[in-house]
Formats: sequence, structure tokens, C-alpha cells
Amino acid sequence: MPKSKTAIDGVLSILPADQRATLQSLRTVILSVMPDAEEVISYGVPMFKRNGKGVISMSAKKDYCSLHLMSPPLAKAMEKELKPYLKGVTLHFKPDKPLPAALVKKIVKARMKEMDKTRKEKP
Repeated sequence: MPKSKTAIDGVLSILPADQRATLQSLRTVILSVMPDAEEVISYGVPMFKRNGKGVISMSAKKDYCSLHLMSPPLAKAMEKELKPYLKGVTLHFKPDKPLPAALVKKIVKARMKEMDKTRKEKP
């Protein structure tokens, strides 16, 4: 198992059971859309990279879990859909009320599309 995946497993292993299960499910959904993602720890949290760039990350705090969109334009574009969870460019949710898998897939796909467009626009 690559070192980065082991590191993410380590981060998840120290969380309370409800947060660990929620973030592991979130990880599974993210990887279903980005099976070739590079899993790393960045700024102390699990991050999923593509082509060397961070696409999305996740974390847990005392009372909630988070999905970090890492894109103010994406947060703005999806603001209505994300409103129940949105705090800046981060989604907050309780472990017992996880983000819907369909919404996570839509976010990850939109983020990858955004990154592909940005990459194509650069000379």
C-alpha cells in the first residue's frame, strides 16, 4: 500500500468511530469518481490530488466533518445546492447526517472539470 494511503488510514484510525466511518464512506465516494487520485496528507488533512494538484480534501472537528471544496468559484456556482452545508468554501455536516453520495460525486466531477478547464487555458 502506498505510503500516502497508509497515512490517510492513520489519520482516520484516530477519529471517533462515527467520524471515521463517515469520512471513510466519503473517501470511497470520492475515489469512485477519481479512482486514479493520489491520496496525501496536506495541512494535516486527507487530500485527493490529480495531476499533482489538490482537488478536494476532508477533515473532522469535534462536532462535525468537513469537505473542503478548495474552490471559491465552485462554491459560488453551486451555492444554492450546497446552502445547508456551506461555510465559505467548506461543507460542514454531522457524522450521523453525511453528505448525499450523489452530491459528493457531482462536486468532485465539477471540481475536476474546473481544473481541466484551468489547465487548458494556461499557456
